[in-house]
Amino acid sequence: MEEDSVHLTVFALGGGAHRLSVQLSLTLDELKVQLEGAIGAAWQSQILIYKSIFLCNGKGKLRELIPDAVEGGTLELTLLNKSPEDVSWLAGIQRPSDAEGLAPCGTKATVLEALFQTCCHSRALKHASPDLQADREVVLLAVQQNGRALAHAAPTMQADREVVLAALRENGLALATVSEAFGDDKEVVLTAVQTDGPALQYASSRLKDDKDVVMAAVRRGAMAMQHASEALCADPDVVLAATSKSPYTIGYAAEKFRNDKELMLGIVQRDGFGLQYASLTLRADRDLVLAAVRRAGCALEHAADTWRADKHMVLEAVKCDGLALRMASHELQQDRDVVLAAVSSVGTMLQHVSPELRADKDVVLAAVRSNYCSIELASPALQSDPDVIEASTKAREMYVQNFEQMKAGLATKAALAQPNVSWRVSEKPSS
Repeated sequence: MEEDSVHLTVFALGGGAHRLSVQLSLTLDELKVQLEGAIGAAWQSQILIYKSIFLCNGKGKLRELIPDAVEGGTLELTLLNKSPEDVSWLAGIQRPSDAEGLAPCGTKATVLEALFQTCCHSRALKHASPDLQADREVVLLAVQQNGRALAHAAPTMQADREVVLAALRENGLALATVSEAFGDDKEVVLTAVQTDGPALQYASSRLKDDKDVVMAAVRRGAMAMQHASEALCADPDVVLAATSKSPYTIGYAAEKFRNDKELMLGIVQRDGFGLQYASLTLRADRDLVLAAVRRAGCALEHAADTWRADKHMVLEAVKCDGLALRMASHELQQDRDVVLAAVSSVGTMLQHVSPELRADKDVVLAAVRSNYCSIELASPALQSDPDVIEASTKAREMYVQNFEQMKAGLATKAALAQPNVSWRVSEKPSS
């Protein structure tokens, strides 16, 4: 007898027993394949039971599914056969297009088996019989795999606190499917928002005004702040917790925070476009605007008009992003220094400058080195200039080289990331 093996006896419900030696390292599906060869029962149709427990996790190893099995010992299982209808249901439940036409399945073992298949947790409960949608063991397993499956459970299960908490630990947004009473239960809502911050939207008004709940929500998902009470949107701790994770949440904060220079500086230094949420006073503040355009040049759009006409400020913006040239004053859009900096960053900005600057060789050379297509935007004379043509050709060669390297890198990543495709019921696992 091989190491790690047990003496297995399989009793058929209709009578007869089959004995064989199997290794505990086998998965349940691999055991079924062996039994198919030994007793002739198709592996897809087999239901194996150990001490009244359905063995349903096909990928689970026998030593895990049957912890009290001992090497060299004996093991007894009972074999049932699924009906053809159950075999067909189990195959169909794996594909959304096929599942919609399925009749509800009333065989517990078949539904449990489906719940262990990673592709169909929610569908399995949806297409189970009403009795199984009210079966606590079935529903608990379903929501532990996919919290949203709670939407397909019987009302009695949706009102079961343990089932609800299990669902929310997997997917906090399942709070949307429970009764309003749970939305006002602090423990339940905390569980939901600690899993998914945006679940705060399904909490009661009372809990949206509870600082513990709201802080837990914004720490998990900063945008949950939009669902907090007006009072907590004015709370410094909540605002700091949210904006430290996502600058854009300042848009949900009380107006006073938009005039807080220290807070807004921290925001625009992480994301320059946060400038749009600053007060009008701060949009005219040199330090704040400078920090913003150095982070995101096009944040210049949200600055006071004074700074859009300030050469130093506009230069900082276009050096960061040439597209910011469009946000500058008309006069600076035609300023040679500003245009030179802009086209060096984004060559195609050449299209927005005066004919005189499109006929400026230094400006055009800077543009085509940034983007070889910019040669088409130059004056006719410079489009045929040997130096400009050479610069454009070199830029194009560099672009093609970089593009090919990028494609090769993506192909390598895609090959390495290819998942192991899970078997379907129609695909026989190797023994």
